[in-house]
Amino acid sequence: EAPCPYNSIPYDYRMSQMWVEGTLGIVPKLAPKIMLNEEGQNITLSDNTAMFAKWAKRWQDEEPYRFTKAIHNYAATNLIPRHLGPEYVIHGAKLYSPWD
Repeated sequence: EAPCPYNSIPYDYRMSQMWVEGTLGIVPKLAPKIMLNEEGQNITLSDNTAMFAKWAKRWQDEEPYRFTKAIHNYAATNLIPRHLGPEYVIHGAKLYSPWD
C-alpha cells in the first residue's frame, strides 16, 4: 500500500482498519485531502475487502496480533534520552538533550 493514501495512516491503526474491513466489511473513510493526487484529482482505491476477509477467515481461530513491549508509541511526547529504553520507537517523539 506504499504508493497509495493508506500509506499516510500509522501502521498500527491501519492494521486495525484492515482487520475491521475483513471481519465486518466496513471500509475505512479517508480524509478528503489524502484522497487527491499531485494534480489535485481524486484517487480511486482498489477494493481489498475480499482479500482482508480471506485473511480474517484464515486467522479467525488464532490471535492475529502479537503484543510486545519492544515497541512503544511516543506520539507527541517530549523526551530526554534517559527516558528511552531498548525499545523501537514508533510515531516519533521529540528528543531533547538534558541540561545536566
